[in-house]
Amino acid sequence: APHEHYLEFTMETSSSDCTDRHCCVLTVPFPSAVEANIAFNSLRVDPEPRRSLVSKQLSVNQHQLIANFTATEARLLRVAMGSYMDHLLLVVDTIERFGHSALSTTKEET
Repeated sequence: APHEHYLEFTMETSSSDCTDRHCCVLTVPFPSAVEANIAFNSLRVDPEPRRSLVSKQLSVNQHQLIANFTATEARLLRVAMGSYMDHLLLVVDTIERFGHSALSTTKEET
């Protein structure tokens, strides 16, 4: 089934750092650190607009991609996360379709 390795993710919606803002942490496990780093490198090049009221911080912890969102309004957080999920699914589809070895080879040749 498509995305079978990526469907199990966790989402944390409260944090002590988020007293006056809406926050969400999305953790997505990948089969290996290679896939997690491919996703990280693909998604980090698309930062939030400078004047945006939403901030996004991406990181990798072993085989997990972690996205930390903060926003001034719940609606803005929802929109930002929806857009992020669309991009994440595109990256996952690409990894599944072509495999990480094809992406790693292309990177090494350039």
